[in-house]
Amino acid sequence: MNKEAQDGRHIIYVNGSYKGNDAIGQLVSDFHKTTAVEMNYDVLADSMKHFKETEGGKKTMCKAVEEYAKEYAKEVAEEVAEKEKNENALRMIESGKLALEDIAVFTNLPLETVKSLASQKRA
Repeated sequence: MNKEAQDGRHIIYVNGSYKGNDAIGQLVSDFHKTTAVEMNYDVLADSMKHFKETEGGKKTMCKAVEEYAKEYAKEVAEEVAEKEKNENALRMIESGKLALEDIAVFTNLPLETVKSLASQKRA
């Protein structure tokens, strides 16, 4: 499928499991290779050599992977924290001892979220 992007770029989506004997098939095949020698396209092979075999390329890749890992860990931590806040709010709701406004304050959740959790619990 060819599609014009809003910013003027032209993006082509390709099925990564395509195994045709045409240029696209060879390109997709290159993305699955683990060494530059196996690749069909020199531009990709040269890039792979740079990032896998040179000190500068390895440093760049290590930094990129490290940044990705930090960002991923941050996202996971935020998801876990949000889940814990919701679970705490549900336990407080189930106890029936606190007003929803107090639960929102204690869990640092928006009141609307607490009300939504309470209505789901009743249903």
